[in-house]
Amino acid sequence: MSRHRSALLSLLLVIAFATPALAQDAAGDPRVAELRAEAVERSKVGDLEGAIALYSALIELAPDDGDAHFQRGLARYRLGDAAGSLGDLDAALALAPEHLEALSMRASIRAKTGDLKGARADWDARIAARPDPKAYAGRAAVRASAGDTDGALQDYGAALELAPDDPRLLRFRAALRERRGDLAGALADYDAVIAKASKPVLRLYRGRVRLRAGDAAGAIEDFDSVLAEDAKATGALLGRGAARLASGDTAAALADYERVLTLQPDHPKGLAGRAEARLRSGQVARAIVDLDRAVTIQPDEPDLRVARGRALALKGDTGSAAVELATACVLEPGDPTPALWVAALGGTGELVRPFAGRDGFTAKLARHLLGELGVDELLAAAVGAGEAEAPGKARRLCEARLFLGVAAERDDDPDGARAHYAACVATDATTLDAHAWAKARLAILGKGSD
Repeated sequence: MSRHRSALLSLLLVIAFATPALAQDAAGDPRVAELRAEAVERSKVGDLEGAIALYSALIELAPDDGDAHFQRGLARYRLGDAAGSLGDLDAALALAPEHLEALSMRASIRAKTGDLKGARADWDARIAARPDPKAYAGRAAVRASAGDTDGALQDYGAALELAPDDPRLLRFRAALRERRGDLAGALADYDAVIAKASKPVLRLYRGRVRLRAGDAAGAIEDFDSVLAEDAKATGALLGRGAARLASGDTAAALADYERVLTLQPDHPKGLAGRAEARLRSGQVARAIVDLDRAVTIQPDEPDLRVARGRALALKGDTGSAAVELATACVLEPGDPTPALWVAALGGTGELVRPFAGRDGFTAKLARHLLGELGVDELLAAAVGAGEAEAPGKARRLCEARLFLGVAAERDDDPDGARAHYAACVATDATTLDAHAWAKARLAILGKGSD
């Protein structure tokens, strides 16, 4: 489960305990009220086992007391007994279907235990009974965990209509918008949250989105502000290193990655970042040493495999590069990048075929590498038509020229490769890894050796 998905689900349990419980004392039996009061006191002081025993005694006297079942379920969950808790919540809701706190809590526990279908049904019922921000947020978290990003965004939108100033809702929607690729929307949400509470972690997240959006200067500003409060903030050092690379300040980026590795010598991302800085400085062999170490530490991380494959390809070891990139395809089959590289290097085209039937420019690249789209058609698609496609023109041209250059080398056409790499470098897509790789490879080809 991803870090973001885990954070979304943790929100559910916060929601679950927010509604006052409904007391349902059995009429005419003072022992019920006494047991309830004592159980509440036991819960307050953390004696959950004692509270459970008292609620069990209460249920023996009043088996139709829905709130007693609910409270025992709450105590059981706090002790880690999710199955027992769900049994109590089922009983509570059978007795008191209107017990919205029990419904919210069951939805939360179902989501935590992987029953997303059951959790979704509970949140649907909860929203039908009382459509408040917490219920919409709970269902949004479940939808996001199930991969329904659009539905989750709709629910966060509904929640924010009711509670427009809730920073948690804005933060979670920002993360989802970033996941979907809506960087402008994500930045708008982070701006709104930071305007209310400028916490370092929020500026760290905004810095990462700014970097993805091509605003290296804004990203550095955010990372600097985080580091001003904590000079050892590894995430900010890694982010600033990447932003400095994107802005062309390789020496400063290398210093950031060195700082990370001073703090944590075996940090895989620190090693990968230093490797990228070394690649851009012409230190290919030293970069591969860093990536070898990073992959040894974290062999199942596809991004590290891609980085190592690209470094090996830059060195000219296309066979080893193709193997490494094919491994990345196995680890992350939904990522087209390693599959495109494998095909361009001369490996199997079957890895890239699943992407050829999709929409967008990646599909055009895949079709070209499969021999289904000519060079002129690919470049025409990269240029695009109309203002709507203009912002991505440089990126598309850079990527097209990169893979055309790699394929030209595969076909023993070094002059054609140089021409394509030069055209890639001539674009304005200077923040792309493709641009940096083409520039480095062009320098190597120009020298005639590594």
